[in-house]
Amino acid sequence: MIKKILIELNRDEKKISIKIKVPVEIESFFSELSEDKKTSAKWFKNPELTEAAEFYIAEEKYAEIQNKLSDIGLHTYNDFGDGLIRARAINLAPLRTIGVGSENGITLYSENFENNGIDFEMYVRELGLAIKAIWRDFISKKTLKAVISYEI
Repeated sequence: MIKKILIELNRDEKKISIKIKVPVEIESFFSELSEDKKTSAKWFKNPELTEAAEFYIAEEKYAEIQNKLSDIGLHTYNDFGDGLIRARAINLAPLRTIGVGSENGITLYSENFENNGIDFEMYVRELGLAIKAIWRDFISKKTLKAVISYEI
């Protein structure tokens, strides 16, 4: 079965929003890693910036994910109060949002999202690659079996 992801960045004058929908297994993965949940003071679920978004937290366990992504050339960081890009590194925190794996996904709004100079295409492309790598290296249950036989 083909799994689909949706990443959509929108700018409406000075406001930027990001909509993300991932397979439920991605959200379950972060939920299982999580030690707790935390409410963001800077990211919101509505354009009026009144309904705070919640995130799964497990800071120490995310280091393994970031190291794996770095090994394949994806530079990332994890900060659910920051912008989306810092020094050409992408912020993975939107993937930890509670509801990102729901039927409609999640849309996040923030005054901290960059509104000048953000490379939307780069962020969407690299976040998509990060999701694929997380799926492949941490979630997929497919196993490979190799057998070598010789005739003598």
